[in-house]
Amino acid sequence: MKRILTLFLLLFSSSVFSESYSCTMNLSQFGSSGTEIQVFKRDGKSFIGTSKNRKSYPVQVLFEDKNDIILYELGDSLDNKTILITIISKKYLKFIQDFMISTLVPTDKVKKAIGDCLVSN
Repeated sequence: MKRILTLFLLLFSSSVFSESYSCTMNLSQFGSSGTEIQVFKRDGKSFIGTSKNRKSYPVQVLFEDKNDIILYELGDSLDNKTILITIISKKYLKFIQDFMISTLVPTDKVKKAIGDCLVSN
């Protein structure tokens, strides 16, 4: 009985923590055509993000509950500091991204990304 319980817990815990969110946004919201897909795959207590332009990058969890995940990514270059916040609604399977930068950039140049997500285990 202990073996069965242990096996069940191992299988259950690995499936709970291995989810992946595939999120798409329509690029018309940025004045371009087409769509972009970003994938966020759980990797322990954080996520690994991938997209067409960025092969693989770490994304940290700021907050998570049964309805939402808030992810963040810090950037650091010689002339500015950045933070990218991604909020994924587990309940509605939607996401929004907002980008903040330490240098003065006109607000019309920095736009929020909004789209839909699919979840897989």
